[in-house]
Amino acid sequence: MIDTYTTSQDWELTRRASFRGTTEAPYDTICEAFGDPTDIAAFDAGDSRWEWIVLFDDGRIATIYDRHQRDLEDNAEHFCDLCSPSDGLPDPLRHLTNPRMVGAWYIGGSDPSVVASVCAILADRGPTII
Repeated sequence: MIDTYTTSQDWELTRRASFRGTTEAPYDTICEAFGDPTDIAAFDAGDSRWEWIVLFDDGRIATIYDRHQRDLEDNAEHFCDLCSPSDGLPDPLRHLTNPRMVGAWYIGGSDPSVVASVCAILADRGPTII
């Protein structure tokens, strides 16, 4: 059974969430499941460019987000680990401007069970790699 949920643009809710796991679901699958990401330009997003805030009916909160540092030059070596050399795109930081190039999305939450809930929702819409 897939948990029922709504999405939110209230970034303050993310303060109750912490890292719980990852998914390699494609950006388009995440958008199909949860809509457009939160407008992070409206606040200081810290380490993320794209984020979804999910409120489950039982009170749990989940976030799905990319993870990067704003100072790209100091962290370029870290980001090279996220790039696939077989895709023909030479810029190791290209995924920072194109969410479809993000290889792994972080899942945060108020409870560890949100990872299974988020992945079940994503799997219902297409192939999801956990």
